[in-house]
Amino acid sequence: MHVYHVASSTVNPLTLGDTFMYINQHFTQLPLIDKAGNPIVVQPIQLLESMEQFQNALLQSSKSAASSEKARESRAIKQIINLGRIYEPYTFYGGRFDTTNTDALHAEMSLEEKAMFQFDVRCVNWMDYFCNKHIPGLKKHVLKVGFRNPTGP
Repeated sequence: MHVYHVASSTVNPLTLGDTFMYINQHFTQLPLIDKAGNPIVVQPIQLLESMEQFQNALLQSSKSAASSEKARESRAIKQIINLGRIYEPYTFYGGRFDTTNTDALHAEMSLEEKAMFQFDVRCVNWMDYFCNKHIPGLKKHVLKVGFRNPTGP
């Protein structure tokens, strides 16, 4: 049985540091807006080594919130922790996926097949993917927030 991984691996690696940079860039350019209509300023994301460190950092940051904000912030923190759990297997995993079988399959494909089944990760622009596809999809389908269009209503 052959296993086929479509993964960035070594041909177009995506590091966690790069991912955090793209997230920071996106929310700096297109910030979420608070209830008062002000942009939410984002800070650079700190790399953590475990889900436990992630939860502790979030809980530590929430301790400074005023009591009137605690309930609202508690819901937000629970949502962020939930997102952290979704990405935990990818975030705290240090391995590389073997794409030998996938590379061999791609090499055997005709030009028509390659055009039909586009899975060559060498062609992925990670910044474009995160800023224009992945994060907007998370905002819409997971966070359920509207979009602020900088060029119009």
